Amino acid sequence: MREKSSTHSTWRDFCWAVFLAGGFFFVIGFVYGVLSGVAVPLQDPTPAERALEKFHLQISQWLVVAGACLSVGGFFIILGKEIIRQLFRD
Repeated sequence: MREKSSTHSTWRDFCWAVFLAGGFFFVIGFVYGVLSGVAVPLQDPTPAERALEKFHLQISQWLVVAGACLSVGGFFIILGKEIIRQLFRD
């Protein structure tokens, strides 16, 4: 049985950390949108309220998109590395 290198373990840990950080950002963005009231828009907002709502919506959307990109990117890096490892193993 072959001993795994510390580089492999470090790389795998980094990929999992990216994947989990993405999930964390996604959930935080979703929760922020709900708590800031973006999920339920105001019925008759003033221009100042509309601007504030747009600001909160942008923050929520950026967090959700960043989280989704990190999670999907981390998943495909892990998957791709595993496929390459299986193809070129001894």
